[in-house]
Amino acid sequence: STVVAAFASSLVGGQINRAFGRRTSALFAATVFTLGSVILASAWSYATLVAGRVVIGIGIGVASLTTPVYIAEIAPQEKRGQLVTVNALLVCTGQFGAGMVDGIFSEVLPESGWRFMLGFAA
Repeated sequence: STVVAAFASSLVGGQINRAFGRRTSALFAATVFTLGSVILASAWSYATLVAGRVVIGIGIGVASLTTPVYIAEIAPQEKRGQLVTVNALLVCTGQFGAGMVDGIFSEVLPESGWRFMLGFAA
């Protein structure tokens, strides 16, 4: 559900960027992502869990399209490629770190660790 929503929102991300600008689109993506994390942390049913994952997917799709373009636009020309590459590296590092923390939560709190895993995204 998250991946499908991210894919779908990345298809319209260009229009969102064009209509509202890169900075506003990045702030929109961050707000949507935070809202999705709150929904996931407070999920009371499977349907709510899926809805939260869809909301997060929308934020991911818009952010993954907007952030590199925004960085490239505001960065000095001689640092542009380096900063976009560092962004991609930090995204991968964050995903790895989140996986490690999720593993710790599942071991330490087997009954409720999933709620922390999903809620800490905010």
